Amino acid sequence: MRIVVARNSKELGDEAARLTAEALMTAVRTKGWARMAMTTGASQLEAIAALSKQNLPWHQIELFQVCERVGLDDDDRGSCRKALKDRFAKRIPLAKVHCMDGTEESVKRISREVSRAPIDVLMIGMGEQGQVGFNSAPADLEADAPYILTEAADQVTMTLGQMMCASRVIVCAPYAIHAENVYEVMTHRLTPMLPATVLKLHRNIDWMLDRESAARIGVELTARCNPELEEYKVFEGPTE
Repeated sequence: MRIVVARNSKELGDEAARLTAEALMTAVRTKGWARMAMTTGASQLEAIAALSKQNLPWHQIELFQVCERVGLDDDDRGSCRKALKDRFAKRIPLAKVHCMDGTEESVKRISREVSRAPIDVLMIGMGEQGQVGFNSAPADLEADAPYILTEAADQVTMTLGQMMCASRVIVCAPYAIHAENVYEVMTHRLTPMLPATVLKLHRNIDWMLDRESAARIGVELTARCNPELEEYKVFEGPTE
């Protein structure tokens, strides 16, 4: 587990994009293709914008949707697939974009596709209550399907188990609004009440924070609570 503390959200986004692009390029060079999955919440907007400008062989990269609200049309402003396309997929010539509309058939289809080969990079944000995707508390830690209908039955999400299967995970959590949430996740062990704590067990994960979101933690506290911590990198210099 690695933690990066950027000076601000822009720097966080640039570094998250760089790490994501690096991992995708490694996969393409190794296999001839790469697969990534992405959410498109406010925590990731800087990273998504920066990633879309990376010079990558996008025609060799597939993209998977992570979560969706059930019952929304393709052009509904609340649709996650609309956001995924508008904020990222339409800007670059991807090999394929795998989306779902929340119907049973679409969930089966994307589940089949995501199960064909590992996701090389999962880039996601973290919600204010420690949720990732639409895995909210209390999270289902035993689900073995790639995607599930949430308990509220109005959302579909990639499961935590499927997220853990990704070769690399990059979590973006900037801004002061996440300071308490970051503290809770980093000072608790695995608990379904904070779904993001599951991801701390991933063998290759980067937590992308900025000074505001990392305000309540530090290297000593984080290392004491997380024996899996490999690196705690802080970008020095004035906040711009």
